[in-house]
Amino acid sequence: MRIFKRLIFFTFFLHSFVYAEQNSTPFFSARSQNEDSTRWLVGWTHQVNRWCAKHKYYTFAITPVYSQSFNSGDIAQSLFGSDLIDPGFNTPYITISGSAVAGRYTVNQWLADYFGLPPDFQSNVFFKPSIKNCMLDFNFYVGFDDWAEGAYVNIFGPLVYTRWNLGMSEKVISPGVLGYPAGYFNATGVPRSNLLNSFTEFITEEKAPTIDGVTTFIPLQSSKMANHPLHKIGFADLQVVGGYNFIQGEDYHIGGNLRLVVPTGTRPKGEFLFEPIIGNGHFFEAGLGLSTHGIIWRDIDCMQEIAFYLEVWVTHLFSTRQRRAFDLKVGDNSRYMLALNMTDLISGGLSDSTGDTPNFQFDGIFNPVANLTTMPAWVSVPWQADITLLFNFTHHDLEFDCGFNYWLRQPERIKAVKYGCANPVTVQSWALKGDAQMFGFTDVTHIPVALSATQSNASIHEGENVLESNSSLAAQVNLNLGVDNPTPAYADAIELFNSNFTEPINTSLQPVLLANKSIAHCRSSTQGLSYAAFVNLNYVWNDESCWYTPYLGGGCKIEIAPDGPESTCPSVCTANSIPNSLCGFCDEDIRLQVNASQWTIWLKGGVRFN
Repeated sequence: MRIFKRLIFFTFFLHSFVYAEQNSTPFFSARSQNEDSTRWLVGWTHQVNRWCAKHKYYTFAITPVYSQSFNSGDIAQSLFGSDLIDPGFNTPYITISGSAVAGRYTVNQWLADYFGLPPDFQSNVFFKPSIKNCMLDFNFYVGFDDWAEGAYVNIFGPLVYTRWNLGMSEKVISPGVLGYPAGYFNATGVPRSNLLNSFTEFITEEKAPTIDGVTTFIPLQSSKMANHPLHKIGFADLQVVGGYNFIQGEDYHIGGNLRLVVPTGTRPKGEFLFEPIIGNGHFFEAGLGLSTHGIIWRDIDCMQEIAFYLEVWVTHLFSTRQRRAFDLKVGDNSRYMLALNMTDLISGGLSDSTGDTPNFQFDGIFNPVANLTTMPAWVSVPWQADITLLFNFTHHDLEFDCGFNYWLRQPERIKAVKYGCANPVTVQSWALKGDAQMFGFTDVTHIPVALSATQSNASIHEGENVLESNSSLAAQVNLNLGVDNPTPAYADAIELFNSNFTEPINTSLQPVLLANKSIAHCRSSTQGLSYAAFVNLNYVWNDESCWYTPYLGGGCKIEIAPDGPESTCPSVCTANSIPNSLCGFCDEDIRLQVNASQWTIWLKGGVRFN
């Protein structure tokens, strides 16, 4: 136990050197349940890579495994970044507050208006993410010493039940009593009775407010947050290994192998923010492995020995098609903002004071950004490495293993299918609403006219109109001072006013539409990194006169996933919005992300057939 405590201390010590602040990612990718050289190596070090067997031998192992994540705040931090409040020892949360909440803190509160909630609504949404895996790992090894001494084939993979729980709960502070005035969403206003009652209804239950019979608010269908556990069952990746120990003796061996990973697990679908994944994300993998050991000490009676073992696996993850959710370059969590649909058929005589007409005009449809930016993508990983250093002490038939594991997966490379041309963002005409007023009104007759107002630099926290106002100008937020390319709005040479019919209102000339280059592909790219310490105790029923040798043991592992460094998109891809640019894509978008910290326990039993 003292040895294990020292291993854990050393693992946390490494953690302290690599900690760095990290922003959020729309996709959380955990380590494949089958990528574990530690679990492969412990308990059967004397049953594989045998020297001087002179004949074919077989080794079969079954390993029941249970793993569970910890440090839920680290996972929540990866998902929500700096918008998360109190990410330490308490349950972290985000605050949802409407544009009419007095003194709202716009730095990290999400704007409730985007979710069809009242402008005076306020709630706290808590998160305690966890990942649990139950596995039954099957491992079959054949040594072909009768054909070529040191040659072998190994096939293994686990049956997995995985349970991912975002641990989401909401505490409503103020349900809100206000509706929205005319012009904000529609021409007539939205009463409180038509709005939602909680953030959970929008983010989980696919509910949307009823605006009117003309204006449509589409429910959230992608990147949803489940308020209950999500689970899957299936067979994770199947690994096939062929190797040869080209240097070997009674006290040592050095060998290499070719590795092929066949994906049998699940692909990301983008329907949920924290979706359960079995396997590696459905990548084919191919690579090389190094296997070696050496006996450091053996007693004179050959009943006790100390040895070290080293396993190194390096593979390339070939491009595979996944469905991913993406943020926009305006900031983290921007996929939960609200987009508005635009039409190039200008109605109502909308123009500026000189008679110039906008290219596009509001078309009466609102849509969460995630519905537009969740799309198929080609994803690949240059390489990943899984390294285990194990120390073994054998006393008669009893074996004790301990050591360290290091796992690193390089950042993913993401390319949109068909270079991003065939997705809703580019095929249709969408823009960010922010807190823009969508209608202006004639002064005398009060006729509503749809505007071309957009806010390409709005954020999940606030719109641009409020940024152009202060406490003395609070009443001016409905003048569209902060819209893109603001200009006074006219309709057939008649000046348009706000919903109070007191001040002229602006529209955008020209409006700024979302384009493929507006999508932050880099924020969905993840890197895996973890350090682990482990112990295992094993008993072998050695009997050289018997044609089989059973063994049974068990162990545990503590795996720490430190926060990784972050690299940014190249400067050529940093523009927030690029109007009418359909097919641009940034091949080098990279955002680094880490694996989940977890503890694992297992039993490992099997038989070697001599």
